[in-house]
Amino acid sequence: MSVTAIVVAGGIGKRMGGTLPKQFLPLGDRPMVFHALKAFDEHPRVDELILVLPAEWIDHFEGELLPRFPLRKLKKIVKGGEARQDSTRQGFLNVVPGTDLVLVHDAARPLIDAETIGRCIDAAQDDGAAIAATPASDTLKEVREGRIVGTVDRGKIFQAQTPQAFRFEVLKEALDRAAENNFQGTDEASLVERLGKPVTIVESPRSNLKVTTPEDFAVALAFLEERKSP
Repeated sequence: MSVTAIVVAGGIGKRMGGTLPKQFLPLGDRPMVFHALKAFDEHPRVDELILVLPAEWIDHFEGELLPRFPLRKLKKIVKGGEARQDSTRQGFLNVVPGTDLVLVHDAARPLIDAETIGRCIDAAQDDGAAIAATPASDTLKEVREGRIVGTVDRGKIFQAQTPQAFRFEVLKEALDRAAENNFQGTDEASLVERLGKPVTIVESPRSNLKVTTPEDFAVALAFLEERKSP
């Protein structure tokens, strides 16, 4: 079974101080994007990597960063699109024909672990589509016009994360149909859901957080240091 991982640096133009995009800021011993790439590069069940970047940052990545942090399985660096879905599609168009499974991962989630990657692969192989997700921990309220109208059963609510894993033909149909209908989903799973196909939840650890603020960086760094502890 062949597996390709697409790592998407969506929203890379957003800054958190300074001039570098957040995915290029240092997290521990390397830029944040390389933590996510390293997890897939070292995973024994992933065969190749495709990185999707905005065109204006490809030269910087290839010339300044990649020589310092080489990746064995990185086969292509692809120019992204305006929206996350467009970037995913651009990455998918570069997947080698005959690939069995495709994983899509957000570069802003640097601490994805090998076990979660493996369980997503297993679930997608069995069911066609699977995503990493974490159960909602807060009490959830349904609100209308500023007033609470009900309490949502949080036992039924999960927060979607990445990686999101799909059989090749499932993701192809979902992306093609969305393009035909000019539909923009919130993630890849939403494109599959609208086809009426099942998507399996793979519970992932809270360390698989999305880094979007300076506070998130501090939390990610703490998780990273915890991993290094004996």
